[in-house]
Amino acid sequence: MKHLCDSIETLAMTLHDGELAGDELRDLELHLTECASCRDHVEREAVAMASLRRRLAPPPTPDLLRARITRALDDEDRAARRPLASWLLPGTAAAAAVAALAVFVVVLRAPPPTSSVEDVVAKITTRSRPLEVEGAATSQWVQRNYDPSVALPTFGAARVDRWGARLTDVLDRDALQLYYRVTTPEGMTRDVQVMIFDAHGIELRGRRAGIDGRVLLVGTYRGRSVVTYRDGRDRAYVFTSTQLAPDELTALVGTSSLLLQVRDDERFP
Repeated sequence: MKHLCDSIETLAMTLHDGELAGDELRDLELHLTECASCRDHVEREAVAMASLRRRLAPPPTPDLLRARITRALDDEDRAARRPLASWLLPGTAAAAAVAALAVFVVVLRAPPPTSSVEDVVAKITTRSRPLEVEGAATSQWVQRNYDPSVALPTFGAARVDRWGARLTDVLDRDALQLYYRVTTPEGMTRDVQVMIFDAHGIELRGRRAGIDGRVLLVGTYRGRSVVTYRDGRDRAYVFTSTQLAPDELTALVGTSSLLLQVRDDERFP
């Protein structure tokens, strides 16, 4: 795939902007597993872009401003519920104002669409986003920036090079997104992602598969194999891959440190 090597600068920018999809994305991902030079270039671009985006990120909205906006919306809502006769605007202007305000309030108050957490995670993992850390520094970075109690999963049945990590969110909860490159016993290289987040009060779905006293939830979402495990702290570990079939991914997760380190208080209910 020499033509990909010749175009790697443009492809890297397109990949990090999330503009690659379908066959183009799969071809590039396959090429990166085989070409160390292009892989290094893409990873360098990811680090540079992550640094730039952190510098350009807008500051968080102050709590006082949020409170003022919420109060203003409540005032608009109460005003919209007053009798039509109380509006002092003449004729068509009053009707237009009422209609506009009604649409405004309905849009603001419309409930968000419901999706399974597995579908949400699968959607997130289809996006190309820059890594915030790579290589051997990943574990220490996770403990500093996400949660010091999180032990990153390792696998016993395959050679796994920890590829990197980034912070994200799942259903408005802080989440950690891990990237692994796995070499199977047959010598095949496959990419696996792991999403870790607090799953307290969240329903997890999938076909149940029991391994070593634990229960994994297995399914396919948005063309990705998804295997979910909930530990005794109500923390979810959602493994995804486009290159491993659901049963293959389940077998890989079954050899992970999460399941090998069996503790009775962490068994799935």
